[in-house]
Amino acid sequence: MHALETVARDVITTIRLSGMRTVHCVRAVRTALMALDAVESAEVQMGSAVLEHRDPIATETIRGALDATPYAVESVTSNARTLRVM
Repeated sequence: MHALETVARDVITTIRLSGMRTVHCVRAVRTALMALDAVESAEVQMGSAVLEHRDPIATETIRGALDATPYAVESVTSNARTLRVM
């Protein structure tokens, strides 16, 4: 048997938002979040966003990026995941 090797460590952050009602809202949130250096992808839909990033991002940084939008951040939850191969 081979030892498991760590290939990548990603962080998935889920953000719950209120006040989003149109496609314009989705675009505004996605644009604000993709401007963060560490963010590799952002999937945004009405009321939520899921970010994928390699380095941790402080909740205050996420909230700060969204201050430019009129939407309220209800919660931010981050979970690290590690991809391993044999």
